Amino acid sequence: GLVPQRSVPWRTPILEHLPGVYVVTDARLGIVYVGRTVRQSLRERLGQFHRHRYGRSSPHRGGQDVKLLAGPLRVHWAPTPDPVRIESRMLEAFRARTGRLPLANKKRGDRALRLTEADQPPA
Repeated sequence: GLVPQRSVPWRTPILEHLPGVYVVTDARLGIVYVGRTVRQSLRERLGQFHRHRYGRSSPHRGGQDVKLLAGPLRVHWAPTPDPVRIESRMLEAFRARTGRLPLANKKRGDRALRLTEADQPPA
């Protein structure tokens, strides 16, 4: 049910003023991070991610391994009124297909919602 917006190169500001989910991709590695924002706009949260310095605890510690990648990165996003559940479903779908979380998603399992079998993506 998401309506993906256009994707942009990493560090390109986006103008989305609603909360939602976002995905960072690397041209060689594919999906490297899945994230969300609940209280902030996607514009604000991705701005924090772009400004984050690796190893610091703020403003965007989650996914900071993205900062170590040299390849061309892109950001894809979609606004949604339920970013927590949607992010969880995206991560579970990724894990179901690959057997692991995306490269920069380290600790999402402890915060992701548990889905019922009916909610699982098709194999």
